[in-house]
Amino acid sequence: AVTVFVIRLSPGSKVAKELIGDGFRGIVNADRWSAYSWIDPKRRQLCWSHLLRDFQKLVDRGGISAEIGTNLLEWADQMFKYWQRVRDGTLKRSTFNTYLTEIRQHILATLEAGKVCRNTKTANFCDNILNLKSALWAFSRIDGVEPTNNAAERAIRKPVLWRKGSFGTDTPK
Repeated sequence: AVTVFVIRLSPGSKVAKELIGDGFRGIVNADRWSAYSWIDPKRRQLCWSHLLRDFQKLVDRGGISAEIGTNLLEWADQMFKYWQRVRDGTLKRSTFNTYLTEIRQHILATLEAGKVCRNTKTANFCDNILNLKSALWAFSRIDGVEPTNNAAERAIRKPVLWRKGSFGTDTPK
């Protein structure tokens, strides 16, 4: 419901805490940036658009990582096909959640397999996602929560491009 864009010298968790506040009871839909790590995963929705890009990086890594990434992308694609039907009114949320049960099991099993694979980067990534697994599914439980933060990213695109084009905020100019 709200998108906030601020410019600070430090983009750390102190700024996120200042903006969100300790008493916040909603859901924060964001990427896995460490500034949000203080928020209980049950109060977060990890952005699936960011996750899809991360899954593609696994595919691009090759080997066992590619197998894991491909599997994750396929299950996420199925999830989004059903989610689109929820959004356009052709699938009830309750039916979606029934379908999501199997998808969730496959995604979590794939992450568990990735957590113990030989590729350290892939294993660490999968372990990190598993530590935040309750932040994967808020959109399925709570009306109004989307699986991505795309709306917020679109809302701040112009100011972000302006900031980048002006070479940041480290100088008065």
